[in-house]
Amino acid sequence: MPMRYPVRSVLRAALVSLSLCATLQAQTASVARILDSVSQDNLSAHIQELQRAGGHYSRVALTPGNDSAVAYIYNAFREIPGLTTVMLDTFYIAGATAPYNTRPQRNIVATLAGRSDATKQILLGAHMDCSASRNPGGTWQSQWATVRAPGADDNATGVAVILEVARLLGSSAFNILNAYTVTFVAFGAEESVPPYAGKISHPGSKHYAAAARTRGDQILAMMSIDMIGYNAQHDYTNIVSNAASQDIGATITAANSTYGIGLLTNDAPFASATFSDHAEFWANDYPAICLIENNAPWDSHTYYAASPVYHTSADSFSTLNMRLVRKVAQAVLGAVVALAHITVTSGGGSASDLPVAFSLDQNFPNPFNGYTVIQYHIPARGPAPTMERSRVHLNLYSVLGHKVATLVDEVKTPGTYAIPYEPEGLASGIYFYRLQVFPLESGNAGGTGDGSGEFTATRRLVLLR
Repeated sequence: MPMRYPVRSVLRAALVSLSLCATLQAQTASVARILDSVSQDNLSAHIQELQRAGGHYSRVALTPGNDSAVAYIYNAFREIPGLTTVMLDTFYIAGATAPYNTRPQRNIVATLAGRSDATKQILLGAHMDCSASRNPGGTWQSQWATVRAPGADDNATGVAVILEVARLLGSSAFNILNAYTVTFVAFGAEESVPPYAGKISHPGSKHYAAAARTRGDQILAMMSIDMIGYNAQHDYTNIVSNAASQDIGATITAANSTYGIGLLTNDAPFASATFSDHAEFWANDYPAICLIENNAPWDSHTYYAASPVYHTSADSFSTLNMRLVRKVAQAVLGAVVALAHITVTSGGGSASDLPVAFSLDQNFPNPFNGYTVIQYHIPARGPAPTMERSRVHLNLYSVLGHKVATLVDEVKTPGTYAIPYEPEGLASGIYFYRLQVFPLESGNAGGTGDGSGEFTATRRLVLLR
């Protein structure tokens, strides 16, 4: 019997979707440039490398191919210059039969630290292991350690997506300002293998989610990207959610709609299932969803024919719809932009991208509760680089004219800049933010920003607690 969600949950998901559409549209052009940069070639390259990890054509847990996959993913994250940390998270499958219970397994964890509040996290996860448990002939029990299991769809596709999203958010080609931390995790040992079958589920994510709860990690949203590439006819993916996580699914559909990605998805209320790593985050009271080609992949749907290749030796790159994989990556990236409160600026871009005049935008959202973004624009002025740099002051004042916060006090080149602001200790009320720009070539460095500048503008914001 299908799970029934309360009307309040459905309405909230719809309202969140509408609100996020408005938020995303505030910087649609800038974010669209990043989504357009999602590379199908990169996604394909990762999948093809992972399906023959270390030449083993298997990433089954507790095998050498799995160890090779760890090394590949770890090095791929390390090559992204903008990431803050890349680390190996070691765990043991205590319930496995000896000697496998003492063999170290690993999650690979990478982070892009938040600029405003690094303690709050948006987590993207995908399991890196695979299986051939559905091979005909009942050979899995005896041949699991040596079986050919490329796992191109399940789950090299999900790992490829998180690597590509990490590459773009960590790229110096875009001016990314993420208020919250974005965490990327390639989970080890999601699939069941005979040494621990029936004893423990999803050991990698179980270990990580439990440790996160013990540490007190503030994971605001977790997205598990599971097998997403088998569908020759339709660009369709299924959102799996419990009642507490419907908003995350609404964020995916809002991003898909706002940016015209063209991904087919199921509608809210999104149905629940516990067959992937998201379930371990539910067990630790974190909101989480799973993206998968169908719920469940062994069933058919209007837009999906049951996969005959998953968990078999036939799960190879040639069976994938890479256009679909790219669209899922775009939708995930668009959702992360909203959930991590990411703003994208064009500061330091090419001349064609630069503003033509000074301006200070109205903060968005306004009124706001807890978080808002202030955007301003500095045009190019003069041919020499030294003529284009400016001292910028952006300050916040009370209605009585008292300075209550300094948001910017830096030298800037021409461009568009978006400043996330999350006030601490301020009461509800009306405030004013003032932008002052001082040209460095005049010999006036701008002091504290209290004098007159080349450009000055003031706007009102409203804080509602």
